[in-house]
Amino acid sequence: MQKSKRKLSSRKYSYTSLSILSLILIVGIVPLVVRLKAVPLEGASAAFKVGQEVNADFFSYYKMVWFIVFTSIGTAIFLIKYFFYENIYIKKTNIYYPMIVYTAFVILSTIFATHRDVALQGFMDRYENMYVLIGYMLCLLLAINMIDNEKQVKYLLYTLGVSSIILSVIGIFQYAGYDLFASDFGKSLIVPSRFADSMDSMKFQFGGSKRIYGTLFNPNYVGVYMSIIFPLSATMLILAKDVFTKVFFGIVSILSLINLFGSGSRTGIISLGLYIVLLIVIFRSLIIKRWKASLVIIALLGGLFYGANQYTDGLLQKRLLAVKDSIGTVQVNSLKDINLEDNRATIAIEDYEINISYDDEGYHFKNENNDDLEITEKENKITFAEEPYNQHVFTKYVYEGTPLLRSQIRTNIGWRNFDLVVDDGEFKFLGSKGELSDLEKAPSWGFKGRERMASSRGYIWSRSLPLFKDTFLLGYGPDTYALHFPNDDYFGKLIGMSRINILVDKPHNYYIQTGINTGVISLIAVLAIFFMYIVSSIKLYIDKKDYGNLYETAGISIFFAVCSYLMVSVLNDSVISVAPVFWILLGTGIGINIKLKKERIENK
Repeated sequence: MQKSKRKLSSRKYSYTSLSILSLILIVGIVPLVVRLKAVPLEGASAAFKVGQEVNADFFSYYKMVWFIVFTSIGTAIFLIKYFFYENIYIKKTNIYYPMIVYTAFVILSTIFATHRDVALQGFMDRYENMYVLIGYMLCLLLAINMIDNEKQVKYLLYTLGVSSIILSVIGIFQYAGYDLFASDFGKSLIVPSRFADSMDSMKFQFGGSKRIYGTLFNPNYVGVYMSIIFPLSATMLILAKDVFTKVFFGIVSILSLINLFGSGSRTGIISLGLYIVLLIVIFRSLIIKRWKASLVIIALLGGLFYGANQYTDGLLQKRLLAVKDSIGTVQVNSLKDINLEDNRATIAIEDYEINISYDDEGYHFKNENNDDLEITEKENKITFAEEPYNQHVFTKYVYEGTPLLRSQIRTNIGWRNFDLVVDDGEFKFLGSKGELSDLEKAPSWGFKGRERMASSRGYIWSRSLPLFKDTFLLGYGPDTYALHFPNDDYFGKLIGMSRINILVDKPHNYYIQTGINTGVISLIAVLAIFFMYIVSSIKLYIDKKDYGNLYETAGISIFFAVCSYLMVSVLNDSVISVAPVFWILLGTGIGINIKLKKERIENK
């Protein structure tokens, strides 16, 4: 043992910027990668794109590829430096234990996954497969142990800043109506030459929407990314002492804030409130001491929000008020039930029913008392004479040789449209993929009357949480959420999502996503990582009076960024576009905390 200690103490440690090149490349390049990949639709994923043989992916596939490549290179450098050159050491921290637990359950959930092919390759447009999730833990490990000095932190943060500036500039042009990816030049950059003939027909979902999607596909992901970048850069601006650092992170702060507001991400905007609260709690004395910088931040927040809100004709204000209303208001849908039994269909609406039957003579309509309803039929469209039945419309069609009744039901929150098909004399519900369904209701938990809360997250969560009973030990497998969510819960979708043909491929909640994909135990392990880091950060920074160097400033700045990401993750998922940046920053923050704690003990 003494020999081992002498060997350890005789090592010459080397923590160069080159040794963390892979981490620098991940935070600098991966979020910017946009390139068309025609991914063949095979196995379980094919059922979600009926009639398509390939899925055109621009924003996730190659991000996944380059993330795995850079992580593999970084891991190889780490192993070589540790075992062969012996010029780094493994820092002591209990965070390794939950990291190991999480990684083990990622692997086990993949091995026992029903859809192992998806767990290994990733679901279309997402690609957070087993290798990516393990890669997150490797990045966390590398950042903890390979970043050990101010120069390395400086290179990492400046690279992240430059990358965010590039992304922000692209986003600002999109906001102004000049989308790079809609131009011929932009398309030539992201579309391989063999697909050149198809460039003119290529359009992005959020293109021209007055919402910034940058290089991250979805404006919500821009909101998540900028909710990391702004607290990080704004804190660096407040605490930095040299002019260049202040100017640089001041620019990053302004651009990231414009993009945060321009994305229209309500969660990202709300995260600013958490940041302000943390600033007040941690910087109680520094706020007064550096009041000028604090006022600049407050003025920047207010001014840019006002400008962005005016530019979008009040869209930001409307979206924020909609969140408040959806959370605070219970709104039970007046459509109570749809029941199919043999040749009869019952549609229950508030305190009355429309009972439909079908026989050789055609459709028959009765009320809840089994009395015939007086109908008018014109050009196959059926309407009613009596109130309240006259609010609803039914239209007769033929579907693949069988009778189809298109139902348009007026509810207290808008029209609900669905098709009923008569198959061998029995009513069936026509599903979103053209399948005939008996319309079984999925189990639900909570959110009654709040299904439409936060853009239907209430509905998604209420149908996701019951899945936990099957995933306590092992999850369904990485990135397999969409294959296990009850997407055939058509009645639930009519209540909570307005229409049935919406594919729910993500829970819009990182914690639910983890609990279902890799299991509740893996979720507990991840929460333990976050808890241990937050506790150590609070102990280090809560009473700190001064930040003497960039290393300490980076530590508290990263803490704010991590907390912001964890908050927005309540309403957003983990995605390959943003998550690598988070895990590397988290690892950097943990490594900084370990070193600062050691220095504090030594100085006592």
